Amino acid sequence: MNDIRLRAELHMANLCSAAGALGPLIAPEYFVSSQVPVKPHPLQSTEHVIALQLGNAYFLLCLLGLGILNTTKDPKVVRAYIWALLIADVTHVGISSWGVGLEHATRVQRWGVVDGGNIGFTAWLFLMRCLYLLGLFGGNRVPEKAVKIT
Repeated sequence: MNDIRLRAELHMANLCSAAGALGPLIAPEYFVSSQVPVKPHPLQSTEHVIALQLGNAYFLLCLLGLGILNTTKDPKVVRAYIWALLIADVTHVGISSWGVGLEHATRVQRWGVVDGGNIGFTAWLFLMRCLYLLGLFGGNRVPEKAVKIT
């Protein structure tokens, strides 16, 4: 049971990355227009490409998480991975808040779906990663069924 719970906790990052990839890949115009409080507009080619590249980067994070969490038995590797995600959470919330403006970022009732993901959900992930690193989910364990790559 602990192995199942641990896998669920660690793979949350992968699900979030996959979900984060869907917005810019499926609806780049909506995704870009939702980043700042302006009216939607037809995307310039550079905006379209950047949205698709961001979606691809989220997908890459998902693949890296799957690879790391399913192949290592070393708690140090898992902790390093969680630390990297935690630091990226801080910068992601900071950049997203700067982009929409501090006044909008602090008015949760005005958030759209993209704001909720970029600021709210990422802040929640930051909290969960902090709790994991503090050992509140059960110490430094990795899934027992991880495959060792030689």
